[in-house]
Amino acid sequence: MFLSRALTVALGPLVGAITPAVRDVCVTARGDVWVDSGAGMVKSESLRLDPATTRFVAVALMELAGRTVDDAHPIGDGAIGHRVRVNVVLPPASPSGVELSLRFHPEAATSLESFVDRHGRSIRDTVSEWVRRGDSILIAGATGAGKTTLARLALELVDHSRRIVIAEDVPELAPQHPHVVSLSTVPPTADGAGAVSLRDLVRSSMRMRPDWLVVGEVRGPEILDMTVALTSGHAGICTVHARTLQDIPARLTALGLMAGVAPNAMAELCAGAFTRMVMCTRAEAGTVATTGSLWLKDSRLVINRD
Repeated sequence: MFLSRALTVALGPLVGAITPAVRDVCVTARGDVWVDSGAGMVKSESLRLDPATTRFVAVALMELAGRTVDDAHPIGDGAIGHRVRVNVVLPPASPSGVELSLRFHPEAATSLESFVDRHGRSIRDTVSEWVRRGDSILIAGATGAGKTTLARLALELVDHSRRIVIAEDVPELAPQHPHVVSLSTVPPTADGAGAVSLRDLVRSSMRMRPDWLVVGEVRGPEILDMTVALTSGHAGICTVHARTLQDIPARLTALGLMAGVAPNAMAELCAGAFTRMVMCTRAEAGTVATTGSLWLKDSRLVINRD
């Protein structure tokens, strides 16, 4: 994995833990360094950070991401380019000490061939056909399952005459496409002004003539604005956290409740908004991608596998 000079300096002693296979690096308040290279978290036996070094590295990485963390604003989330995501929690939000989490996205060389169905067949042709038809796609999965990568690869299949507008909490999606507009949320200033939420971005993107509307990850009430947009004729892609295929309806219902939408109304919106669905599950050789669709049954959302 290529590390810029600025990122190498900011990482400090953690640079020794970074390899091309690394997906996640987490430093605990105790100074333990845990590394995930695709087979789960493993504690480093050779690397440990003292509290002052952990805080120095955390603050430096957040500054490189263009964000600020301090005692008055102890939680920070940011991205360094489109390859590294940083999350920092300082005391007093983390009473035991600084907690630092890094997510490394794979290089752009990853292809749809890495995503296979439960029979081991690539889903490339399936996703290509969905995109060609303008089907809206919901991509679900647990942390690190490949949701963002699949979303990026699908967007790279969009016809170059189409305009893609992406709204994200932290910029991570960077599809190779000639007409992409990327929007990201803005935290409030010290006096509490100037915040731009994901919901603000979704509403604004509707006025930007999108052919494809993309939300990097729905986590709250923006689910309402996204589904309303998709049911009004736009094509789109969004990702959502869910541990299993069966968890998806409950997850979408819970997000709808955050927007004040009743479960049966949310079910109707989601069934109308998302033509197709993919559930990503991490595997040693890549990602198992279970495809299907969302349907209404007795006013409840159900999953139909392909």
